[in-house]
Amino acid sequence: MPHMRRTLLTLTLLPWIAFLSLRQGWSHLVRPMDVPALVRDAKVIAVGEVTDISVEVPEVSQFGGCPSGRLMQARLRVLRVLKGDAVEELMFKFFRSNLENCGLFGVNKGEFGLFFLRESDHGLILATPQYPTIIAGRGPCVTAGEPLERVVGEFACVIQSPSSTIFDRTSALRMLDRVPDPSATKVLERAARVLHCPLDLLAAIYLVARNDLSALPIVEEGARTSPTVVIADKGQTVFEYHWGDALGGIKDPAAIPALARMLTVDDSVIRQGAVRALRNTESEAALEPLSKALDDSDVWVRWEVVMALATITHQKEWYPVYDQFKENEQLYLDHWKGWAIQKFSKGQ
Repeated sequence: MPHMRRTLLTLTLLPWIAFLSLRQGWSHLVRPMDVPALVRDAKVIAVGEVTDISVEVPEVSQFGGCPSGRLMQARLRVLRVLKGDAVEELMFKFFRSNLENCGLFGVNKGEFGLFFLRESDHGLILATPQYPTIIAGRGPCVTAGEPLERVVGEFACVIQSPSSTIFDRTSALRMLDRVPDPSATKVLERAARVLHCPLDLLAAIYLVARNDLSALPIVEEGARTSPTVVIADKGQTVFEYHWGDALGGIKDPAAIPALARMLTVDDSVIRQGAVRALRNTESEAALEPLSKALDDSDVWVRWEVVMALATITHQKEWYPVYDQFKENEQLYLDHWKGWAIQKFSKGQ
């Protein structure tokens, strides 16, 4: 029995993903961070360092779905404010669960980063305890514009700072991926041009995933070299990303020639991503390269091809779920091969 493909498993898990934390050992599944929503809902957005932690209420029950814990108070020395009144110091509350696997995370003394705070009955609290703090730079950073643009500017400062580690820059790039805004796209485009490998590759991946084709040649070249981008810092893997996962974000028909070429790479997951992208273009120009992939060696790719052809040509009766395809694969392949011969044979 065929195993479930990693790409399909990823789609099944969405919108739940593992949060890559600055702390060791966090592996809870939480919703992907919605940075624009955080910016919109926060009363205060500040970059700073936690200088003190104290217990506000020793025992609290039923907080954020956690059965018990403590209400804590943190003192934040503020380096700069991106939203809200300019202050040098502020206090905020957070909940520290008694259960390690509750999924709510507080802060520790000495912790530095970008803090999103909102109003509550307890005063200022963390806007989302799943993401208590986000990467920010300790050095000077001048930002302008609306709060979201200023947050994007903070990530740009981390990327550009000579004191940033590979892990810092990877974290900042990942945050930019969660901001579907032109300001973030502009920073990613610059990162793809100026960062050293493999960080430039990660920026290119995030651009292509948002249907920005400026970095598609980088992605195509990378996909032919290796199926994954691996980023390591001090000998340990920080992040690993599969090229095929980015291709599914493509919708622009201008990408069709490159996608057609990627149907010939050795990695089947990349080929599957290319097929999905061709399907997303909804273009007649995608039909011929798709029909040539009906003989792909991988059953999952063949299934994606059949679904793509059915989608673009609006033949809903020939759009099977995977189980239907497996039971009657030859029926579907014969139909689409015959259709392709009729459509693309000489003289047609």
